[in-house]
Amino acid sequence: MGGIVMRVFISWSKESSKQLALALRDWLPDVIQQVEPWVSSEDIEKGQQWLIEVGEQLEDLSEGLLCITPTNQHEPWLNFEAGALAKTLDRGKVRPVLLGIKPTDITGPLAQFQSTSATDQEDMFKLVKSINTSCERPLDPDRLRTSFDRAWNDFSLKVQLIDLGTFKNGNAEERPSDDMLREVLDLVRSMTREPMVGRAARRNLIDSAEIGDGTFVTVGSSVVHRHFGPGRFVGFSEGSLADPTPNAVVDFVNGGGRQILPLNELRARHQRTD
Repeated sequence: MGGIVMRVFISWSKESSKQLALALRDWLPDVIQQVEPWVSSEDIEKGQQWLIEVGEQLEDLSEGLLCITPTNQHEPWLNFEAGALAKTLDRGKVRPVLLGIKPTDITGPLAQFQSTSATDQEDMFKLVKSINTSCERPLDPDRLRTSFDRAWNDFSLKVQLIDLGTFKNGNAEERPSDDMLREVLDLVRSMTREPMVGRAARRNLIDSAEIGDGTFVTVGSSVVHRHFGPGRFVGFSEGSLADPTPNAVVDFVNGGGRQILPLNELRARHQRTD
């Protein structure tokens, strides 16, 4: 890539955190064109060794963002990357970005970092100002503010649409440490194995499944998703070791392509999504 680039590593763990990471990845270069974000699941080429590539990225970066939600602050992979970032960078350049969780709720190693609320416009502007200051050629303050304000609404909308998952008594559901470690192992293995889209359905192990509105769907059923619109249910994708529940594979008709999504995010085609 030509020109002066500022590398920003964005760490995530679990689906809602991943969606926040992708929103940040798409948004930051719209505000500061020198910024080149890196999100592991999206930016590692197929066939590369995941841990080796992540290690190389950690050695070649300027800033680190940690996407924290109520369900993931104790996840081992997020804490592993946070520790690696803290060893690579000054602590002030490692910044948790919070969604659905308050700074006072952060415990353990992540509590040492100064956090930012993803839904607070001025808090996010402070984060962007700090990143801009670290650039070799920072934008002048007026231009930065204009660029931020122009891009904020799209980012804010994406963040508002992120599903934060299921909670117990208002708190994140606790999971045993061995279960969390199995999830890390599964993430590593998933980078080197062929996707198993529809395998369970092709073997007739799953004939139908219940989606978010209580409807049971089979291969070929018409469904709709609140983000991607209408589509056709084409099969199942096997779950992870930590959560073996199968996901839905859907071909969307309005440019959304093929997506692998949780079954509970889908509705039958005749149902409203709001």
